[in-house]
Amino acid sequence: MQATYEAAPVGDRLLFAPYYFGAKYIHDDIDSAEELPEVYSSPPLTTSELLDPDREPPATDLTVDVENTESDWSVTRTDRQGELYTRIVLDTELSNDEAVEAAAGWSDDELLAFTDAGQDGFAWTTQWASSDDADEFEAAFESKLDQRTDEWVDRTTVERVDDRTVAVVIGPERFRAAVDISASGDGVDLVVTEPTSAAETTMTEPSLAGPTVSGTRVAA
Repeated sequence: MQATYEAAPVGDRLLFAPYYFGAKYIHDDIDSAEELPEVYSSPPLTTSELLDPDREPPATDLTVDVENTESDWSVTRTDRQGELYTRIVLDTELSNDEAVEAAAGWSDDELLAFTDAGQDGFAWTTQWASSDDADEFEAAFESKLDQRTDEWVDRTTVERVDDRTVAVVIGPERFRAAVDISASGDGVDLVVTEPTSAAETTMTEPSLAGPTVSGTRVAA
């Protein structure tokens, strides 16, 4: 599985990663199959814990409140992506070591997918353990964009929300202009207010690292 994971295109790594790192976690955690029930009775809740069981668990307390009543953009999906996803996304253009280091301070995130009249937009709000960790992720993501040459570069905006929060907004210009993300207490307010008369080419799933893996916010 390690060989398969490391040789796979980045998009496929998103599919193989839970099996590779999950197997590694189990092999490092138990000495015999008889201990396997203990793993299932108290499994890691995030991929941060999966990658490094000895590290302090991330806070995972990010709250993103969405206000889109004055816009036709509607939320179609909400996911937590996690540290492992973040690492793989950065690994598309950066070295593995750079990606691992930049993703290591992950604390929480929320990816919101929006749609309006066949167009798609995405707001990925990430929260970090410290301001320095947020700095590192922001710089790494900007470096990643600098190395891309496809149309997604012009459709991606990186915004610093507060000390520990960085947002990545992906979509047509009318969506990115409509999204306002601001800090609010311990959480984030995401407001979409925009007239919907503008038309732009239809977008599909963001190609940051290949297809994103949908799911719930329980596992990351």
